Amino acid sequence: AVLLAHSAEAEAKSAQNGQKSLSNQALAQGPGPVDLGTAGDFAILAKAGVSTVPPSVITGDVGVSPIAQTAITGFSLIANPEGRYTTSAQVTGKL
Repeated sequence: AVLLAHSAEAEAKSAQNGQKSLSNQALAQGPGPVDLGTAGDFAILAKAGVSTVPPSVITGDVGVSPIAQTAITGFSLIANPEGRYTTSAQVTGKL
């Protein structure tokens, strides 16, 4: 659905300049934003896997679910000391 909003201020300015007003604006209406919970913290979150090539650069965390981390391929993964996540030179974030 589209809602047309009319600006009285724009109409007044147009009238002062001797112009006809075309100040209607189309405002989109639809459902509100979806709360992604903790998934909203990921730059990439995939169900089936994530692959890359060496020149790729990703800013943010990368994850896969419900599959294992082995579905993340093409990155040179470096495990953190606790073994809870990995890092990569191509990613500013965790994998």
